[in-house]
Amino acid sequence: MKRAHAGKRPPMVEVLIAEAGVRIVYRAEHNEEGGRFWQKSNENIVAFLDDERVIETDLSLFRWASLSQIKELALMDNLLSPFVKTILLPL
Repeated sequence: MKRAHAGKRPPMVEVLIAEAGVRIVYRAEHNEEGGRFWQKSNENIVAFLDDERVIETDLSLFRWASLSQIKELALMDNLLSPFVKTILLPL
């Protein structure tokens, strides 16, 4: 996590820095497009948790879906961000 402009810590970062109970299955850096995000990037990570006690973030802040549900949503026009598809394609 670079925090190039000293932004807030992202939610769920505790999962990525956990010393045990987490298996990273996909990790890739994707560049943002132009405009105010010029020369910025995001690191996209898919992780399996062996121990969900590593999560400190309030889970009610998220909407959860299974991989099969996300695949079904990806078939609908203008519903998912292209970034979601980029992250999930390698899986």
